[in-house]
Amino acid sequence: MRRATLLTLAAILAVGCTTFNRGRFAVASATLVPVATTTIQEDVEGRACSERIAQRLERAVEDALEKTPDANALVDASFRFERVCIVVRGTAVRLGD
Repeated sequence: MRRATLLTLAAILAVGCTTFNRGRFAVASATLVPVATTTIQEDVEGRACSERIAQRLERAVEDALEKTPDANALVDASFRFERVCIVVRGTAVRLGD
């Protein structure tokens, strides 16, 4: 009985340490996307780890864009969960004026 309980506990704890893809975006932006875009950098990654799940995605996108100062949006973006973090990855672009 004790061994079964320990195995169950170990399985539950192991699940909390997994990484899995959760979704994909065509575009991640706070503004409307015009047709004209300029690619700044491909394969940009941003990460946000916080207690408030509602803010993690927004902060992860902001983190990615801070790494590419001339960019103001991510296209062909995806996100995944890693423990208590959200990680976004995509192509950083500059939206046309």
